[in-house]
Parts: sequence; C-alpha cells; structure tokens
Amino acid sequence: MKEKLVALIQVLFIILMVVVSVHYHPLAQVDEPAMDEPPEEAQAEEPVYSEDENAGPRFKRVGVLPFKDDTTVLRGGKTATRIFKERLARKFPDTEFKFIELSDEDYSGEPLLLKEAQRIGAKHEVDALIQGYLIGYKVTGGSWPNRAMNYPEVQAVLQVKVVETLEGKIYTKYEYAEKKPKVYPPTIRTGKELFGRVIRDIVDELSEKMKEDKLFYEEEEKG
Repeated sequence: MKEKLVALIQVLFIILMVVVSVHYHPLAQVDEPAMDEPPEEAQAEEPVYSEDENAGPRFKRVGVLPFKDDTTVLRGGKTATRIFKERLARKFPDTEFKFIELSDEDYSGEPLLLKEAQRIGAKHEVDALIQGYLIGYKVTGGSWPNRAMNYPEVQAVLQVKVVETLEGKIYTKYEYAEKKPKVYPPTIRTGKELFGRVIRDIVDELSEKMKEDKLFYEEEEKG
C-alpha cells in the first residue's frame, strides 16, 4: 500500500512538472508583442498596392519632411518644402500630402534611421515620407534683375528620397540636375519670384517620373 502511494505521488509530480514547463516556456509566449513595437492602433496602414506587381506602391498618405538647404537662398529650404508639398497635392489629388515638423524625439538627424521612419509613419499615420535636399542654386545671365530686362539663367540641383514607413527603408530616389542653366523670361522681376518658379518647374518634372513609377495613389478613371 505504501509503495503504491509513493508511485502515485511520483506520477502526480511528473505531471505537475510537465504542466509548469509548458506554461512558462519562452516558446509558448507567442502572443506578447515586442516591447518597442507601437500599439496596433498607432500602426500606419499599408500602402494601396495594385494587383499588378509592376504597378508601383501607390502610396496614399505621404508626409513631407523639412527640406535640407545647402544654398544661400533666404528661407530656401522652407519655401522649397512648401511649394513641393502644394504642387504634389495638385498633381496627385487622390493622395494626401501633409507637412511633418520633426521634434528631437522623432528625428536625431541625418541619416533617417529605419526605426525613426517607422515611428514617424505610425505617429502621423502616413505610409511614405519625402525627404528633400536643395543642393545647389545659382543665377547667372548678367546683373539681374535690372531695367535692361536680362533673361535670368538658373542652374539648380535638388534630390528627393521616398521612404516607405512600413519597413522604414528608402523606396526610391529622384534627382533634378540640369547640365546647363535654364533660361527664364524677363517678366520675372524678383529673386523670390524666380526661386518659386524654379522649384515649381522642378516639381513638375519630377512628378512626371513619379507618375510613370505609379508612386502615389490615383483613382482609376471609370469608362
């Protein structure tokens, strides 16, 4: 009788150890999210992808970050950022473009890190970010502006990065860099007006490439 009781206790102990090991084994805890993963409701929605794998991502909500300005143009980066956002909104009316002012908590400085892009995307609910770099801007063509109405000539260099926020990676890059200065009409009378015109022309040219790449969401035309 004593031996049977000891055997029963041993069996119960083994069963208890199996239950405890399964319950507390790390592999069994599959439902707990990573500590640094943002809450599910804060995650940015995935881009609207076409069924055609060659049709592009068609980003629907895009954040425009402050452009970095390496020129001597007064408030050049701020002006370029505003014009770029407004012009893209006109070119792609089915896509939402929003300006995002970054805080030190969001962004530690160049380069934009993977986790930072994901965090900014989740916080502002965008599925892509646009980073702009105004690298060069030079006006030639004589002493312009003046009453002689010289034709201003401008040579500008601007680069754009498009970062998708789901994985935080650079999706594509665009660059505007004319080998020769572009001539503008003498009706442009101020440096501010000329700069705005140049940036608009750059956006118009790059937006054509973006449209070819099917970068942003556009509702299909119904026949």
